[in-house]
Amino acid sequence: MNMRATLMIMAATVAPVYAQAPIPAVNETYAALSATVQAPAASPDARAAVYPALAHIPADVEAFITLCDLSNMLKPCVKIITPTGGEMPEELLKLNSFALAIGSGSKEALNNLLPLVLHHYNEEEGATFGKLWSATAAEPVSSIIQKVFTDYADSLKQNLADSMPKLKLPPVYAVLSGKAGSEDMLNNWCNLAVASMQENIEPANEYEAREAVEINGYKGIKLKSMGNHLIQPGYEFNAETGTFAPKELTETDKLLQNELNKRNFYILLRQQGTNILAVICENPEDISEPADATQSVLGSDKVSAADAHLGQAPIMLGYTAPDLNAMQTKLQVAPYMGMAQQVSKVFTELAAQGGEQKTVWENAVKSADLLTSTINKWLFAEQQIPELLQMWREKSADGKESVEILFTGNSSELSYNPGKLVLTAQADSPATIFYAESTPCNLKSLPTCTELIDAADNLATAYTSTLQPGPRDAALAQLTIARNFIPEAKALCGALQTIGSGMNGSKALSIDSAGSMPVLLGGTPGNKAAVPRISFYSGVSDRAKLNEGWQQILSTASSVAVKLGSDPSVVNMLPIVPTVNGSISSYNVALPWFTPDMVPNVSVSDTGLAIGTSSNYNAEVMAAATGDMDFAGCVFSIKFDNLATTARGIANELTAVAEAEKKAAAPAVVEASPAPESTDEEEEDSYIDEEDYEEEDPYSYTYEEPTPAEERASQARDIAEACENIANMVQRLDGTATTNEGRLIIRAKATLK
Repeated sequence: MNMRATLMIMAATVAPVYAQAPIPAVNETYAALSATVQAPAASPDARAAVYPALAHIPADVEAFITLCDLSNMLKPCVKIITPTGGEMPEELLKLNSFALAIGSGSKEALNNLLPLVLHHYNEEEGATFGKLWSATAAEPVSSIIQKVFTDYADSLKQNLADSMPKLKLPPVYAVLSGKAGSEDMLNNWCNLAVASMQENIEPANEYEAREAVEINGYKGIKLKSMGNHLIQPGYEFNAETGTFAPKELTETDKLLQNELNKRNFYILLRQQGTNILAVICENPEDISEPADATQSVLGSDKVSAADAHLGQAPIMLGYTAPDLNAMQTKLQVAPYMGMAQQVSKVFTELAAQGGEQKTVWENAVKSADLLTSTINKWLFAEQQIPELLQMWREKSADGKESVEILFTGNSSELSYNPGKLVLTAQADSPATIFYAESTPCNLKSLPTCTELIDAADNLATAYTSTLQPGPRDAALAQLTIARNFIPEAKALCGALQTIGSGMNGSKALSIDSAGSMPVLLGGTPGNKAAVPRISFYSGVSDRAKLNEGWQQILSTASSVAVKLGSDPSVVNMLPIVPTVNGSISSYNVALPWFTPDMVPNVSVSDTGLAIGTSSNYNAEVMAAATGDMDFAGCVFSIKFDNLATTARGIANELTAVAEAEKKAAAPAVVEASPAPESTDEEEEDSYIDEEDYEEEDPYSYTYEEPTPAEERASQARDIAEACENIANMVQRLDGTATTNEGRLIIRAKATLK
C-alpha cells in the first residue's frame, strides 16, 4: 500500500463521531472548508517551536513524519491497553515530539531495486510462464517465445549485476524530543540503548557481525557481513528421508548476498540536550545534521503549507516527495508490466515475419499495449502527488478539544467537476453511521469497455493461434464458447452506458443503524437489535435513459437465456415486487422474510436513484436529497459510537439466540424422589472404601466445540469491542475532499473525549 492510501485510511479510521454538545451542521463545515487557507510564511524558528524534532532533520529528506505533544497523544492509548485504565508513566509525560525521515536518494534506491524485483519475479513466475507457453506452442512460435523470454532473463541478470553496486541505503533519521528538564532521562535512555546494542560484542574479527563504534559524537554499532546473516538458504522437506535439507541459493540471492557482504551498515545514537538523535546509514559521511532550524527541513518549502495552523496545537505533520509514490507503484507493478511487454514482443516478432496470421499478430500487439496502458493510467492516476498531511488540535466554543486532519496534493489525471451536494444532511442524522458524497469524478483518457473486450478477444485469438493442434483445439473450443457471449457483453456495457448518461454524476453512500434484524437472520421475535441499512444514491438527469438502459439489460438477459437453452421469458419471472408512491417507483426483491428494513430495493424518481438494503431507508434518503450546495470533490463522515452501539446490540442478540439454542438442546433434568432414612447398618454399607474412590483430576477439563450461533456471537462481540475502543478515543469525524485547479484536499474533524 502506498503512503497516500495509508494516510487516507488513517484519516478515515482514527477519528469518529458526533459529540453530544451542539456542533455546526456538516454542510456548514464543508462550505467553510471549500476555500484553501492562505497564511504568511513562518520563520524556521517559529516552526521549530511547534515541531521541535524536525529542527534536527536535514532539509534534503524526501519523506518524513513527526508527532507532536506525545504525552497527550499517548494518554488514551494507555487507558485502552491497560485493563484498569492505568495512569500514564511519569517518564512518558516528559516526552514532547518524535520525527522519522528518509534522506535523499530514496527514489534512486527504489529505482535500483527495480531489477532485483524483476529478476526475482522472472526466476519464480516469468520463466515458468515462458516455458509453459513454449512447450504447448507450435514451431516456429515456440522458438521465438524461448528466445524472447531467454533474452529477457539475460537482460534482467545484466541489469541486476549493474544496479546492485549502485544500490545505496539512504540515511534514515529518527529524533525523540523531550520537554525541558528531560535531559537526564533521555541520557539514560540513550546509554541503555547503546549498551544493549553493544552487549556481548567480542573483539572484532572477520567473522564477527557487530563492532562497537564512536563517530562524531555518535555511539552505536557497525554491522558487517550482513549478506551472510540476512540471506540464508531456506529448507525443504524430503519426503523420502523425512528430514529437512537446506535449499540452494538462487542466483539473485547469491548476488545480493555477495553485494551486502561488501558493505557496512551503522546504527548510531547520541543525546543532544533534550533530544535523542538516531541514524541508520551505510556511510557515516552521509549523515547531515543541521546546525539550526534554518538549515533543517523547517527552513524549506516542504512544510510551508502547514504555516496556517502553527497556532492551533499541531499533532502530526507528514510529507512525501512528489514522485516517490509513483516510483513505489512502478516497483509494485513492474513484474506484471514486464511480462505483458514480453508477450507483446513475441507477437511483434511474429508479425514481422508476415504470413497469413500477420493481421492477428498485429492486433494482438495493439491490444496488449492498450491493456497495459489502461492499467498504467488507473494505477498512476493519483501518484504524481506531493503529499502533506497535517493534524492539529482545536477547541470548540463549548470547550471540547477537536482534531482536524488536512491532506493536500496535486493530481495530473484525476479531477472533480463542480456540482451539487444534496445529501449533506444525512451526515447529521442521529442514526447515521457512515456518509460519503461526491461530485462527478474524471479519470482522463480511459478506453471504453467495448475496446477492452475487443482487446481481450484479440489476445485470446492470437494466443490460441500459437498453440499446437491438440492444445489449440481445446483452447479454441473454450474461446468459441466465450466469444459466443461477446455481443451480450458489449450490449450490457452499452446498457450501463445508457443508464450512466441518464445520471448527473453525483453519488452518495449512506449507512445508518435504524434497521431491525429479521428472525431468519438470527434475531428473536420482538428483539430490539438494530442492524445497518445501506443506500447508494445517484443523481438523475434523464429518467427515461434509466428505463431505456434497464430494458436493454432485460433484452440482453433474454439473449443469454436463449443461448443457454432456457426460455427467454425467464427474465420476466424475477421475484421483483413494484410499487409506486407519487413520482417514486420502488422495486423490492421478494425474500422469505417480511422486514422492510432488510429487503433489497431499487427506487427511482425524476431526480434520484437509490439502491440499497431497505425500501424504507431508500425512501428516507431520497426524501433527504434536498440540499443544493456548490462543491467540487467528495465529503465523508463516520460515527464510530453509532457503529459500536449497533455492533454491541447485534452481539447481545446473537448471544441470546446461542444461549436459547443451547438450552433447548440440553437434556431434561429429572428430579429424584427423596431417599428413605437409612439405618446405621445401611450407612456402614454405603461407606465407600478409599481405594475404590477415584479423586477428580484438578488439571482435567472438557472442551465444548462452540455452536455456529456461539461463533457468530463471538465475532460480533469482537467487532463491537473494536468499535467501542475507537469510539472511546474520538467522538466526531467530518471530512471533505475537494479539487481546485488540480489541488486535492481531504479534511477530517474529530472531537476527543
